[in-house]
Amino acid sequence: MPAQGAPAQHQAQAAAPAAQARVQVPAGAHAASFQAAPEHNAWPGVCEQFSQQLLLLTEQLRPAMDQLESEEDDPDRLQLLYQVDHAVTRMRRAAREMSVLAGSGTEEMGGHTASLVDVVRLAESSIERYTQVVIGKVVQLAVVPYAADDVASLLVVLLDNATRYSPSKVTVSAHLLDNGAVMMRIEDSGIGIDADRLQAVNEMLAGPVLPMGPDTARHTGFPIAHRLARKHGVGVRLACRPAASGSSQGTVAMVVIPPALL
Repeated sequence: MPAQGAPAQHQAQAAAPAAQARVQVPAGAHAASFQAAPEHNAWPGVCEQFSQQLLLLTEQLRPAMDQLESEEDDPDRLQLLYQVDHAVTRMRRAAREMSVLAGSGTEEMGGHTASLVDVVRLAESSIERYTQVVIGKVVQLAVVPYAADDVASLLVVLLDNATRYSPSKVTVSAHLLDNGAVMMRIEDSGIGIDADRLQAVNEMLAGPVLPMGPDTARHTGFPIAHRLARKHGVGVRLACRPAASGSSQGTVAMVVIPPALL
């Protein structure tokens, strides 16, 4: 793969070992799980079946994409290949999120310990507006293999939300707390969240995972983050970001990763 001229999101994919995990789907597993589910509970099984198929297809594309990029010398065509590669990465993200909402949480084989910086880079590479992300000071620690991809997926939701509603840069930082946990902060200067909505989201993030309902279908991001956080005991909370004038401007998402995951 060419080292020169690669966009930030593509370098992020290469840097994060978790991004290269291969999804292994046992033959007939989807059909068996679907047939075993009661008829009234068939929808999660359908979601899981399609999410696994999409994950498998995106992973099958990876070797061909890597070869095309490594052999391409024309800068314009290489840029187009990077755009396709980025779209495939976002498809993989959508498939994983469907699996999370279905209640299974994709378990991937061959995971690796990933530094916090690489986890942030992996998350950054999975959003549309990755050029808005600025990685600030990040403590030099790593996330255990079984949680690295899920932590990245949690950050994806928060980064995607921040970049969509902020016209300027979004900063990610991480520092060590006294108890050995790590506090990650995602700060934007967007339109912010009104007080009632902020309270409702924080109450949802602090509470038990509820079954999917109509509101989940309309707003999938925070429910996905909630499920991933609960799975690993990660704390997530939002707060208004005070502007220099003292008024609210933007939002801060705070993610506390417990020592057991580091």
